Amino acid sequence: MRVYSYTRHTLARLLPWIMAVVIVGVLIYLTYLLFVRDEGTINVTTTDLRNARNRWQSQNVAAYEMVVTRKTFRCLNYCGTWSLHVDSGSIDVLNYSLFDVPRAIPPDTHGDDLKFLTVDALFAEIEKALNEGDLKDNLYGYLLDYKVAFNEQLGYPSKFQYTGRPYRYEDGGSDLPYHTASSIEVNSLTVVRQR
Repeated sequence: MRVYSYTRHTLARLLPWIMAVVIVGVLIYLTYLLFVRDEGTINVTTTDLRNARNRWQSQNVAAYEMVVTRKTFRCLNYCGTWSLHVDSGSIDVLNYSLFDVPRAIPPDTHGDDLKFLTVDALFAEIEKALNEGDLKDNLYGYLLDYKVAFNEQLGYPSKFQYTGRPYRYEDGGSDLPYHTASSIEVNSLTVVRQR
């Protein structure tokens, strides 16, 4: 009988503390659900984008040559390193290499096919990622993390890449990486003509 009353007395003293811990835990969990949304990330702001775009536009570039590398997971089209001449929207392919091995320019590749690699298109993609806000893959809706860099001197985007987040299968299986990744890096850019 003495052991029972001692345990009951101890439990009565600890019960307020146990309840306080449970309540704090529930409050932390609710705060997480309400205020901490799991979203994809991007490492630049709209101000960063605006400043970089203004720096680029202040150069009054009418024509430029760039060496740009595109890598993606399971790439089907336009991967490799491209040397491009861009003049007022017209794009000429100067050279092409894949895995650092010079190759002939694929015969079915035209300059307009590579428009997505130009400075204006990269600015547009960064702006789109910032404006969408949820940073999800359009096809499957998985979260994406973006990394962007701008050239300090001229302001053009020197890096635009995204990587998919791990996800959990609906059947409760383990987290597996969502294999989507894309990287566009401007290795060099030379202004050929200004307005």
